[in-house]
Amino acid sequence: MFLEFVNAVANVGVGVVLFPILRQHRERMAIGYLATRIIESLLLLVSSLAVLMLVPVGQDLLRADAATASELATVATLAVQGYHLAFQSAEIALSVGALTLCYVLYEARLVPRPLAVLGFAGYVALFASGWLYIAGHHTVAPFLYVPGGLFELILPLWLIVKGFRDPAPAGNAHDSDELEH
Repeated sequence: MFLEFVNAVANVGVGVVLFPILRQHRERMAIGYLATRIIESLLLLVSSLAVLMLVPVGQDLLRADAATASELATVATLAVQGYHLAFQSAEIALSVGALTLCYVLYEARLVPRPLAVLGFAGYVALFASGWLYIAGHHTVAPFLYVPGGLFELILPLWLIVKGFRDPAPAGNAHDSDELEH
């Protein structure tokens, strides 16, 4: 759970660090991306709290009579279900925000377009995975993490080695596209 708390803080940090870069190209999308990272982090914290509820419930369960044990087992089941619902909701929020990130990366050509397309595919798959898991399709959903996982491994490596590409000066990116048509 400690790592989940660290992850929640890091997710907001990623949104904050990327905000000024994205803002140069699409301010509303930059705000939306940051907002979804905050929402994702809050949902991750809620999911962690649901799991932490299991500790006192488990301790009470050890001392409980049969009737109380049944009630505590129900509370534990609800806590686990609450964890899954909050976690998958966080993944859905992440995917919505990350689609805006990938759009800006693609449109502004900040990274190679195939990398941005991989991000699109990954986050569409993550979005579907979250909803499939919530709908009870627990066996299919984890396989949909693969494209997004690849993107989340490759993008930071790309940025460490190459950094963001210098986009066309503001105002000229769309002008050159219009000249080509």
